[in-house]
Amino acid sequence: MPTATLPRKVEYPHILREDGDCARFARFPRWRISLLIAEHLAYGWNAEQLKENHQDLTLGEIHSAFAYYYDHQAEIDAEIEQDQQASAEFANRPEQVELRRKLRTRMEQRKCP
Repeated sequence: MPTATLPRKVEYPHILREDGDCARFARFPRWRISLLIAEHLAYGWNAEQLKENHQDLTLGEIHSAFAYYYDHQAEIDAEIEQDQQASAEFANRPEQVELRRKLRTRMEQRKCP
């Protein structure tokens, strides 16, 4: 008679995730996994390309982040979406719009004829 197998808890040795918090790198707890995955999705960078751009990370940490993402895709995608919304809201604040206008004007004034 076959025995039922219980689902195993998968561990990600390079990832920290405490209840109610975002997944983060164990060596860099201020750095969320969703930020690395957002670059992977936006630029199409593979693990080696991400390593070139983030030399402080190991390939093991990057691959662990990929594994975590594919096992928790809805969670990470929601974090990325929240970050994009917050960024758009910040960029559309009147003071930010005015700052961009001033910077564009200065850049245009500095152009050589």
